[in-house]
Amino acid sequence: MKWLFLLLLMANLVFFSWNYFSESEIVAADKTGISSPASPDQLKLLSELTRDEMPPLRDYADKEEEKQPVASDNEENDEQVIAQAEAPVEVPEPDPVIETPAQPQKQCFRMTDIVNKKALQTVLQVLEKEKGEVLSKGETQIQIKKYWVMLPPYKSRSEAISAIKQLKNTKVKDYYRIRSGDYVNAISLGVFSTNDAAKRRVSKVRAQTAKIGRPKIEEIEFSAKRFWVVYSGPPEPEESEWRKKMEKAGSFELNRESCPAENL
Repeated sequence: MKWLFLLLLMANLVFFSWNYFSESEIVAADKTGISSPASPDQLKLLSELTRDEMPPLRDYADKEEEKQPVASDNEENDEQVIAQAEAPVEVPEPDPVIETPAQPQKQCFRMTDIVNKKALQTVLQVLEKEKGEVLSKGETQIQIKKYWVMLPPYKSRSEAISAIKQLKNTKVKDYYRIRSGDYVNAISLGVFSTNDAAKRRVSKVRAQTAKIGRPKIEEIEFSAKRFWVVYSGPPEPEESEWRKKMEKAGSFELNRESCPAENL
């Protein structure tokens, strides 16, 4: 009995001490702001709570208010953007386009049969004045056919002189006596470039001097020097304009030809 009594007493002392220290820890936890662990009966899910039992969400709401921009500032910015969009945009006028007139295409010409150096000099002067570019020039030897009108050789010098005196008494001009060679004592009445011109000369002499014999036409050939020029320049509307400018150069032939590549 004695040991049983002592055992019960010891048990009561242990229970009392444990209960006392547990209450002291709870009070200290309340003072430091640390909540004591809830009993299983006090635990509830959020879905089981009523609207009145829900804890306030003040901290979250405050943070959301801080994130929202001030309405007045946004309105001012929107008004500035709209004003800028509605403002007229000045578009600079483009620079005027200056059209350069097209340069006339150059063409090349070959002028041939220029009779002598004097005529060649005239051609070169005209080309320089008209801003033509001389590409090349030169000379050549050609065989020329002419028509010689003459009174055939007389048998003697005296007969030839007698015929000259008769010509002086007429309107015939431009004649002379051949003094040597195969046609000695013949009387030359002129050399012509065409047969028709020679025939007209024969008719005129016969009409004036029927007594001195009948003139004859003889074809002759001889070498002659001719000059040529190749030049480039703007094309002329008509070839006749060039011929008019070159009329002091006498007769010539003018033909177009392909220009060298560097002169196009």
